[in-house]
Amino acid sequence: MRLSPRAFEHFGCLLAGTTTADDAGLSAGLGQRALTALMRSLFGAQAPTSLIAIDGSPAPSDIGSRFGAFGMQLSIGVIRIELCANAVLCARLVPAVQIAREPLVPRRAAIGPVDATLDAVLDLGQTVLADTLSLKPGEVLKTAIPVSAGLRLVSSRGEDILGGTLVADGAHRALKVTQLHFKKETSR
Repeated sequence: MRLSPRAFEHFGCLLAGTTTADDAGLSAGLGQRALTALMRSLFGAQAPTSLIAIDGSPAPSDIGSRFGAFGMQLSIGVIRIELCANAVLCARLVPAVQIAREPLVPRRAAIGPVDATLDAVLDLGQTVLADTLSLKPGEVLKTAIPVSAGLRLVSSRGEDILGGTLVADGAHRALKVTQLHFKKETSR
């Protein structure tokens, strides 16, 4: 509740029908109890049993940085009162609707069948650039690199996906995976 420091006293005087406050604090106490009763009638049992006057805006930690607060201004005569209900009180008055969410599925099930183009790159070593200018279809390139040399599988963007070696699988050539270049994450 934001109001001037003497608002409780002024409100108590209005209720008591006097123009000056007493020295014992009875008018301030009467004003505080009356405004507390007003708050409890507005917000029910969730409202605090004793209100505290603050001079200035509520701190972000009091009203909630994510959800804010519900606020309103109340005028009684010349007294202006700002009432702020923090996020916790608002949630008690009007509970948030819980949305039922389906559980996450494994990554393989979420991706589904997708065709990806992968290029295999076999490093054959170095040669003189001038010798490559006379290459013709059907020509055999001789290299000192053994058959079990490393082979890289790259994406269409040129990113390394995995490394491996060329092996025989019956009448076919196959790639034996020896190194992964991406993080294998566990997903749900």
